[in-house]
Amino acid sequence: MFEIGATGTLRANLSDDVRSFSYGPFVGVSPVRDVLITIGYNVDGFRDADFQAARSTQKGIYAAARMKFDADTLSFLGIGQR
Repeated sequence: MFEIGATGTLRANLSDDVRSFSYGPFVGVSPVRDVLITIGYNVDGFRDADFQAARSTQKGIYAAARMKFDADTLSFLGIGQR
């Protein structure tokens, strides 16, 4: 139901020897089945326009919500039933 952890991201350009780091703690809670809400703080960070929708890498506080969808998630609508 609750999770506490840390996350880290390294972006590197090996040919130019350039590296960017993002790291920090987070707390997650699952209020209902298949839903996860995460709040965290990146101690150090960088801006990554290519992947900012997929993960938080900028310095500072962030929040994310994730939901699991599979074949059974919307079964109450009767879609795909014969």
